[in-house]
Amino acid sequence: MAFINTIYPKQNLLNFNNLPLLLIISLERISWWILIIQFPIYLTQKGINGLNWEQIHKGYLYSVWAIVQNISPIFLAFIIDKIGKETSIKISLSFIFLSYLLLSYFGNGYLISIAIFIFAVFSGSLKVSTLSLYSKINSKNISKYHWAFYVFIINFSIFFIGTPLAFYLKSISWSAVFLGSAFCILVAYFISYLLNSDTKIVENEGITTQKVNISTEIDNLKSILKNKNYVIPIIAMSSFYIIYMIFYEYLPNYIFDWINTNDLITKFGVSDKLQIETSLGQQISYEWFYNLNTGSIILLIFPITFIIHKFKTNTISALILGLILVMIGVYLCFAFNFGLALSIGILIYTLGEMICNLFLIKWAEENTTPNNEAKYFGFLNIASTIGYVIASIFGSIYFKQIAEKSSIIKANNFNYKLTNLQITNELWDKFQPYTYIYPFIIIGIISVIVLVVVRMKKNNFNVKSFL
Repeated sequence: MAFINTIYPKQNLLNFNNLPLLLIISLERISWWILIIQFPIYLTQKGINGLNWEQIHKGYLYSVWAIVQNISPIFLAFIIDKIGKETSIKISLSFIFLSYLLLSYFGNGYLISIAIFIFAVFSGSLKVSTLSLYSKINSKNISKYHWAFYVFIINFSIFFIGTPLAFYLKSISWSAVFLGSAFCILVAYFISYLLNSDTKIVENEGITTQKVNISTEIDNLKSILKNKNYVIPIIAMSSFYIIYMIFYEYLPNYIFDWINTNDLITKFGVSDKLQIETSLGQQISYEWFYNLNTGSIILLIFPITFIIHKFKTNTISALILGLILVMIGVYLCFAFNFGLALSIGILIYTLGEMICNLFLIKWAEENTTPNNEAKYFGFLNIASTIGYVIASIFGSIYFKQIAEKSSIIKANNFNYKLTNLQITNELWDKFQPYTYIYPFIIIGIISVIVLVVVRMKKNNFNVKSFL
């Protein structure tokens, strides 16, 4: 990928100090992707030799997962800043590896909950450690292109390794899925010993000799909370994480149950190797639709960043645009029951997700103060915590009632002499499962209004300077 430095020579995106960290980030995201794309199917999808959990039970698990993963870094941030990011990365990787081993060997609900709790704590701290270390390593010339490259490298890894590996491991067994993720983390752990930039930077700044002062750290957190210009947009962006959660945790089940992809199979001659057996017959496996997401980010992240940078788009304005696009995209994913609409929806959603992720990170970077990087990046987790919990609890209850096909069939009498495809079409017309997405779209619209007011207020309601 040296061509990236050729295209953006002034940015020095791919330098020696970044390489070990980027490899660790890539491997961790590959393992995360394998888990995140297969776990909802493993837990709740009926008839696939999974755990056959009810949606509400999955909702409880995911809500605890979200709270722990996103709140714990806020309280661990001062420790991360003091012990050094590279040490934090090693510790986090060790416990994430342990959590995958527990998931691979135990099918008991309690043990899975323990494994996810461990995973949540240390994946949250790992994300903050890697983000803040990446920001510190590139602090002399950090730019939107560095964050674009950060997003690019993650999706490059997922597209070429994560999705194919997730599909292959699932075809072996569910244990293989978790062991494959564990192996990625093990490799990342060994690479973490190549990290040395953080130690040098911290020693040069004299931070390693300081003692942790809890009262000072609490005061620092209070100072962040008082910064309303920073906090309000983050809270408003919780709606993005609601939709994000719906897209990754409920859409796979929705595709499995409702989406007929025969239009794409016929039109493009999709190989049987990319298909799975569902209640609708042979269909394109849901993993490959998610590769539209990662593949589009690989192709578009730098052009989009260049365009926004070229026109000097304000960060809040970019977040507004991104949020509107994710709402349109996820609506199309749920609103129609054929593959082409799903594909278009994923592409539009992806564009919005890319903009939101890129500029949320940039928002934290713009507002951070020296030696407090982990605190500001950790505070981003407030938005994701709110969003994930709402989507997990209310999403699971609502999904079971409105959009889970097995629950609808149990609650109603149908002519079982019909084919599975005919039953699905009848259920679709009668119960309209696509209405599941409406409440979450409304929340997103409210957030857009809040962000617009924040942006306009900052410019004294000058419409011309909105962008």
